[in-house]
Amino acid sequence: MDVKKLTMDIGLTENEAILYEKLLTKGRSAVVDLVPFVEMTRPNVYYTLGLLEEKGLALKTTGKKAQYEAAPPRRLLEIAEERKESAKEAEERISGALEYLSKAYTLTTEKPMVWHAAGISGLKSVYEEILGSGEKEFLIFASRWDRESPELSQLIDEQIERQYRANMRSRALVVDLPEVMNAQWQKTLAKKGIRIRGCSPTYKLPAQILIWGSTVAITTFHTELLTMVIRHPDIAETHRQLFEEMWKKGKDPVL
Repeated sequence: MDVKKLTMDIGLTENEAILYEKLLTKGRSAVVDLVPFVEMTRPNVYYTLGLLEEKGLALKTTGKKAQYEAAPPRRLLEIAEERKESAKEAEERISGALEYLSKAYTLTTEKPMVWHAAGISGLKSVYEEILGSGEKEFLIFASRWDRESPELSQLIDEQIERQYRANMRSRALVVDLPEVMNAQWQKTLAKKGIRIRGCSPTYKLPAQILIWGSTVAITTFHTELLTMVIRHPDIAETHRQLFEEMWKKGKDPVL
């Protein structure tokens, strides 16, 4: 087994990995006994052993002549778990800062950021980004297909609830049909901070468009679930102005 590679995979430096393996195979050793077996100077061995001590991978015995021994290998598993937890926390922090970082990127490069998210999991990631954006409101061009799938319908209902708990409001443009402009349904949405207005019955968008901050997400539901996300202030503002013009002409539901 390649112990050196295994330990480097969880974040040890090459020197740390070499010395840990040597302590593991030789047992308790003094620095003078380790130097001939590793390609390091004596000061470097002392320094690296100190790093291993800090990580809980080496134990130093006290006495006339200091000796070192490897910590139990279970400590490697603990380090791997700590590293995984740290990576998860970093991912959450980056996700929370993504809107700010993307704005800085766009302002300095004038290039839109564009990416695709596939399937239910992809749409979930878009919803997560909306919730983490810090925006107080987002806009929706509703799709005529967004409630076709029970799984998708459940995801939308869960997102509505999470938006409500996060004190996030939204406005949606929908088709002006009795089954959509149902009074009871609209009262339920209004309680969750969602306002809707109906457009002409000819308004039957096959794709959904979400607008928040400097981002637009376009999702197609009918044949396959695919979301394209575009982050650029001009593109977002263009869609926002189109939404507002249609909102002015929209019909409020009768509650």
